[in-house]
Amino acid sequence: MIDTAIVSATLAGSKLAVEWVSGLAKAWRLSNSDKREWNEMCAAIVSHTSNLVGRFSVIRTIAFPNDSVELDSIYVPLTLVNEKLRISCKVNSFPTDLLNKHKKIMVVDAAGMGKSTVTKVIYLKCLSERKHLPLYVDLRRLSGDESVEHSLGKQMGLKQKHYEFFSELLTTKPILIVFDGFDEITDSQKQKVARALRDFSDRAKESRIIITSRPELPFSEYTDFATLSIQRLTIPEASLLIEKYGLAYNFADAAAALLAELNVRHSATINSFLENPLLTSLVFRAFEYKSIVPVKRTVFYRQVFDALYASHDANKETGFSREKKCGLHEDEFHRVLRALASIYKREKSVEVKKEKFLDMVKEVRKSICSDLIFAPQDFLADATHAVPIFVRDGEFVRWSHKSLMDYFLAEFLILDYSASKEDALKKIAFGQESTSNENLLTLTCELDPALFSKAVVVPAIKELTQAHDNISQQLPPHLDKDLRRDISIFCSLYHVYALPDQQNFNPHIWDQLGEKGSKNKGLNLDIFVPQFIYYLGLDAGALLISAHRSFVALRAAISLGLIPTISLWDISRSYSDSEATISLKSLKRRSSIFLKSSDENTWDEQSIDNNFPAVMKTINAADFPVVDFPGIAKYGRELEKASAASIAARSTDIF
Repeated sequence: MIDTAIVSATLAGSKLAVEWVSGLAKAWRLSNSDKREWNEMCAAIVSHTSNLVGRFSVIRTIAFPNDSVELDSIYVPLTLVNEKLRISCKVNSFPTDLLNKHKKIMVVDAAGMGKSTVTKVIYLKCLSERKHLPLYVDLRRLSGDESVEHSLGKQMGLKQKHYEFFSELLTTKPILIVFDGFDEITDSQKQKVARALRDFSDRAKESRIIITSRPELPFSEYTDFATLSIQRLTIPEASLLIEKYGLAYNFADAAAALLAELNVRHSATINSFLENPLLTSLVFRAFEYKSIVPVKRTVFYRQVFDALYASHDANKETGFSREKKCGLHEDEFHRVLRALASIYKREKSVEVKKEKFLDMVKEVRKSICSDLIFAPQDFLADATHAVPIFVRDGEFVRWSHKSLMDYFLAEFLILDYSASKEDALKKIAFGQESTSNENLLTLTCELDPALFSKAVVVPAIKELTQAHDNISQQLPPHLDKDLRRDISIFCSLYHVYALPDQQNFNPHIWDQLGEKGSKNKGLNLDIFVPQFIYYLGLDAGALLISAHRSFVALRAAISLGLIPTISLWDISRSYSDSEATISLKSLKRRSSIFLKSSDENTWDEQSIDNNFPAVMKTINAADFPVVDFPGIAKYGRELEKASAASIAARSTDIF
């Protein structure tokens, strides 16, 4: 859809910036470097930069994956925020002030909020405004078994003889380095890569570093990073994005019709879609196909799939549809995608090499969809071109977005999974990896609310209510009434664990704490899921904040508005003027901070008085939701009856 003149103009506009990179790298030549080898390294950097400029300036979107447009033509400036640090930075130019004040930042937010987009904009602005030498690292390709310098050098095509110079360049010069997509690293590599990034950021003292990820546990140790999120789109911003998509893809009439429809329909679900840039673009794609605004996420994703299956190039005549080589009709194609999502889940990855992908398709054809006849090579061609749910990236095949994999996996669980769906949901919701399954659980909750309530919501509410009752009874009777109420709420949902021996990040801390028979008084990793580590300063130890597994399991229901929450700020503001500071000096070993170290079931009144106000001040309380316990207990009882009745009705013998 985009002609070569636009591409040429876009790349020409970056040519001067690329030439500046070349001159900058040569000017930085280290005194001990060989001129020829240094120039070879500089040439590799310039070539890599030029390639990235081309990839980032002219893009294909998930909504219209067969058509290329300029990034500028569809970009609505996103805002990086952190309320506690009073940061609000709209990214419509290079964020100089932000990166001068905070050299190391993490952009942590949910799927589709624009983490990769905003960092690509920062990369391009860094070049065009000539701020720093920018480097961009796709973290899926980073190996935790070697240094960041070597992994990045491989991505840039450097030879072994260049690594010494390259390493010194990275650690001594003011460079911008973007590490994108931590959440897409395979689970087996995440801790190793987290360690490698931690080590590198300690060495690269002059660099500006940006890391993007969905919320993930290993990043809680990066206390010297400013953690930012992306501000939700306002209705005017979402409307502008829809207008831009309409103009860029020649669907201005459809954009106008959608905006008119949204102007008269004010649904909480639709508004939640419009807060998210990816979902906003997919709302437009789905509406352009069917002229209907979906009100459920699952219906929405199905409509997106239908649109992609029936897709036509925006620069082709109306009705042009790509032929499907594999011969599968729409529902059959959907079945195969559901099955593939289950195998990707088993492999714990969002991308695999082409040969592995073909083997996975053969497995689907042989077992899960044995009644279907199609060629794996033809399916690969269709899945990356005619129905572009997947993307070919060199030798790899990956889901175009992880949220699409979540949708097909949720559909597989409800429609195809033959073992106990209830047991599977419990494992997904209450396991140690539950924090990364929120989107999957949200979709599953929509597909079968009765089953989800029985398997997840009702058991979670019962467990939390029981924990709250136990804590209320166990607390010292002489505590102040308000303090007693606050700590009962907080400690039912969160656990604060002291690590007096922890001065530096240990990538194996979770494994060590979870070892059977380990003397970690008061911490049960079968019940509490590690969330954050807060370092209290040099030789001062650290706090491990864990969330109750049942509270983590309820996040999907909370996100759908089924369970109301309030911010912990409503509690913590009572302690904002406190002079209390956390002290771990009296602790001889790891233990729960509010329990007597000699007894994992006895609350320490003095520790509560001294440390609870300090904990409330230390953690970023505004980011921690809490629930109304009398309210959820009543809701749980009502939901248990309703879900039981719904499931019983399905079992009625009508045949």
